[in-house]
Amino acid sequence: MPPEGAALSAREIATLAAWIGSGAKHPDNELPESDPTDHWAFRPPVRPAVPGPADSTWIRNPIDAFVATQHRQKGLVHSGPASPAVLLRRATLDLVGLPPTPAELTAFLNDNRPDRWNHAINRLLQNPRHGERWGRHWMDVWRYSDWYGYQKQLRNSSRHIWRWRDWIVDSLNADRPYDEMVQQMLAADELPGATSETLRATGFLARNYYLFNRNTWLDATIEHTGKAFLGLTINCARCHDHMFDPVAQKDYYQFRAIFEPHQIRTDPIDGAMDTEKRGLSLAYDAKLDTPTYLFERGNDKRPDKNHPLAASVPEFLKVKQTFQVTPVQLPATTYYPGARTSVRRALLSQAEATVALRQEELAFANKAVRSSTTRTKTPPPPTAAPIAGPPFLADDFSAPRPQLWKMTTGKWTWKKSRLVQSQVADTRQMCSTTKPHPADFSVTLKLKILGGKTYHSVGIGFDGVDSDNLLAVYLSAFPKGAKIQFTRVVNGKATYPTDGQRRLELQRNRDYELRLDVRGQWLNAWVDGKRQLVFRLPSRRTGTLSIWTYDSAAEFDSIRVGGLNPKFVLAQSPTSPGTAVVDLQQARLNQVTSAKRYEAARAALASLQARIAADEVRLSGSPSDQSPALSLKAARLHRLSVLRKAEADRAANVAEQRRATETKDNKALAKARTQRKQLDKQLQQAQQAVTSKKMDPSYPPLTKTYPSTSTGRRLALARWITDRRNPLAARVCVNHIWMRHFGSPLVTSVFDFGNNGRRPVFPSLLDWLAVELIESGWDMKHLHRLMMTSSAYRMSSSPSLPQSESRDRDPDNNYLWRMNSKRLESELIRDGVLWVCGSLDTRMGGPELDAGTGLSTSRRSIYYRHAPEKMMTFLDIFDSASTHECYRRSETVVPQQALALVNSRMAIEQSRHLARRLDQAIGLENTRANNLRFLETVFVKILGRGPSESERTVCLEFLAGQALLLGQPKKLTPFGKGQKISVPPAAQPHLRARENLVLVLLNHNEFLTIR
Repeated sequence: MPPEGAALSAREIATLAAWIGSGAKHPDNELPESDPTDHWAFRPPVRPAVPGPADSTWIRNPIDAFVATQHRQKGLVHSGPASPAVLLRRATLDLVGLPPTPAELTAFLNDNRPDRWNHAINRLLQNPRHGERWGRHWMDVWRYSDWYGYQKQLRNSSRHIWRWRDWIVDSLNADRPYDEMVQQMLAADELPGATSETLRATGFLARNYYLFNRNTWLDATIEHTGKAFLGLTINCARCHDHMFDPVAQKDYYQFRAIFEPHQIRTDPIDGAMDTEKRGLSLAYDAKLDTPTYLFERGNDKRPDKNHPLAASVPEFLKVKQTFQVTPVQLPATTYYPGARTSVRRALLSQAEATVALRQEELAFANKAVRSSTTRTKTPPPPTAAPIAGPPFLADDFSAPRPQLWKMTTGKWTWKKSRLVQSQVADTRQMCSTTKPHPADFSVTLKLKILGGKTYHSVGIGFDGVDSDNLLAVYLSAFPKGAKIQFTRVVNGKATYPTDGQRRLELQRNRDYELRLDVRGQWLNAWVDGKRQLVFRLPSRRTGTLSIWTYDSAAEFDSIRVGGLNPKFVLAQSPTSPGTAVVDLQQARLNQVTSAKRYEAARAALASLQARIAADEVRLSGSPSDQSPALSLKAARLHRLSVLRKAEADRAANVAEQRRATETKDNKALAKARTQRKQLDKQLQQAQQAVTSKKMDPSYPPLTKTYPSTSTGRRLALARWITDRRNPLAARVCVNHIWMRHFGSPLVTSVFDFGNNGRRPVFPSLLDWLAVELIESGWDMKHLHRLMMTSSAYRMSSSPSLPQSESRDRDPDNNYLWRMNSKRLESELIRDGVLWVCGSLDTRMGGPELDAGTGLSTSRRSIYYRHAPEKMMTFLDIFDSASTHECYRRSETVVPQQALALVNSRMAIEQSRHLARRLDQAIGLENTRANNLRFLETVFVKILGRGPSESERTVCLEFLAGQALLLGQPKKLTPFGKGQKISVPPAAQPHLRARENLVLVLLNHNEFLTIR
């Protein structure tokens, strides 16, 4: 672009014109610039002839032939083969990401079959850990990131993106072809036969979501679709034509038009309708006619609205003729979640549970009326003990009692005759009774608030259905306003009535006794024997009792629960026939409300069943005479359901007005009166809809619906990318796989195969492998076998004397005359420590885990939260993948890495675990024979080989010297308190010395390196 400023003068223009007219001379050897479209990577790969063997004993497959040709041309001598033990460790780490076990190593070394190596590779490719290992590789390339934002606000990525991660792992284990994976990631919703399993793949698109700017979101989608699948920096043409590749600015925006209509939504899944807690995030075309405009100089405030652009791919790529957009008619299960069997079952289960709940509430209300009627005749005596007879539950927390308690959430342990909840989180960490508590009850809980970050809340829940539906009273040691508070939680949403709280002086790390007495609708709460709260409860139901914390750790000393003594008098409870009549009237109002709600729940269930039946026929694809009648029935029952709900809501409003009047709650009374007008209007409309002579056969869908047609643009792109004539896709895939096996890529500019990128080191080999991948059906496991069974892969990484000239001629090993050694990635270091020490939890899949627990819990690293704001510090120190872009891992060597591995809680604890396991197997006695056996075993366990003679001598001396030092603790320099280590060191000096040796070997270069 011309620079800003004054235009050239007439004299300057004349000078330039004269120079051009006279014929400016150029250097004699200057060549015209080559056509950028004739670049090697822009020509479809053609399988080259395999070079003839020069060293037939070394060449095992075509890979070796191509590599050997370069060796011959460059005057290089290849390295000899690696030892069998080194090879097995290399292959095992490459394919499953964990070191081989001693048993696997022994079996391989004792296998005398000539094709034992092929068998070993096949065994590793069938291991489900293969999907985890290579899943993490592809997650680097495809920019996996868990959701992040501000507090609970989602600003980037997707809340349930972990399902895409699991899809990647599952796909690799199932040997899903690469082209199929690309197509599902870009357009699973537009492919035939889409299911919840395949729709997970569109997490590739959901990951680019950005709350605040749609253009930023689409720019990221365009950039990383180009880099990940095409090795093309299309993003460089956003503001102007690409400076190196023949990608015009118009091409960029036509490429954007492919993605313009798409949005991200969250569907219910796994039988749960709460999509925030459990959902499936997927891409879909929301607005099919959304236009795309070119932004002048990339400025989104200057769109060229006079020339909307059609979806297309860069003009210069010769396979453009395969980019054909055809709108896609979607099956009902794709555009309408309510058509899925799992969603219908979840809705029915939810509706049936509501009917059962409302039935319980009605029974409870009926009992309350009977109880109130009795009390109008015989008032109770003024004083009595709160519990009469044997308790419902009594626990001193001296030991676990699973018959009494169910640990729902949190970290619960028993220490010194106390139950301790140590996890601080911004959700309730709950422990519930296994059986429902009595309707009228008294509970006394002795507790200590240990504190958290802000609120420091500990409480008792009752009438609980689950952690999202209960009544509760809690103590909060919040420094700016400590209090006792009643709360009601419905479907996960808590309310905190102002008349249900009282300010108290509460402190952390102090024992308190919290007692609740409940009869009918009345609650009395006591703290340390003093009544602090009197509250009339909302509608109740049968449920469990729980103890819980919120943003706090806590200790619980004891709990006692029993049926409330009928003779015990509650504050504000009826004490005379006159006030008992008032309470009876309120109980009858609650009874009416409960009855109405029960009828409303039954009507809602009937409506749901009718709509499902009508949907099944309507969406079946074949006409049916039953359809009109079923639709009419569904419409009628839906309107009846609306009426029953309106009646229940109005009855609840009448009861609330009565309660507010009685308690003189003017604010609540005003609110109820305001709502009354709207409820009366809704009731009238519902009555008219039911009694209308003309019934509209339409009925509301079971769930939200989306467009039944998709543009087909993303599917056209996916098929264009994976068309065998596309010159880039197969080459890019091969390059990524090669790099992760051989330590260096064939094309070093891994995301830029364009004119500004680097030429391949083995161009013919790259093309041969690309064609091989395509013709194998895009089978990545086939490519793994081919690469790993080559002699090139089996070479030693340590050159010997004959290779000294090779080292001089090719010091960077560009032409692969020896194997490259590679440092383990951060995840493999952590997982490897846990694996060799026998602690790795090998469960697969599921929601992301808190990154902050990575050193204290033992799942594979791939399952921990990985986002810019939430990343495991240990992994970050060892160059974990950047969530913004990581087509190739960076490697650094910094002191913090050594410090992290020597001093980390995980390494110290795991070294002690492994040492103790080996001690038990080998012997605890401090003898040379035992120490030698320990040494031999731990070397094989950690390094995959036995010790050399010099290592054996040095390590035995270390064990003896360390035991001597540790046996004289007064001579040792004491350290500060430091981090909390849950596994104490061994008491005997020689056993502690063994623990030290294990820690040393976990820091050994051979453990941290793939040789």
